[in-house]
Amino acid sequence: MERRDGTLSYSAFGDEATGALELAEQIRKGVREVQIPLNMPELGEFITVSVGVVTSAVSVDVQPDELVRTAERALRLAKNAGKNRVADLAIPDL
Repeated sequence: MERRDGTLSYSAFGDEATGALELAEQIRKGVREVQIPLNMPELGEFITVSVGVVTSAVSVDVQPDELVRTAERALRLAKNAGKNRVADLAIPDL
């Protein structure tokens, strides 16, 4: 994991990528279940997590910057859908 603009990034390749959405859901649910107090009542009682996931076929020639931009779009989709969400986007195999 690396810190990028206040977000965390995780890369998975090969068979690991097939479980990326499930991993994102586990993280989201795990954070919700531990109920970490949020000392900002206007935002909610507990900390929540929104996650953007991007997938790509191994055969697709995609640059790392494109993966990051697509993951950031997926994260915006998750956040726009409300708090405590997971959204995914796939880079098409052209």
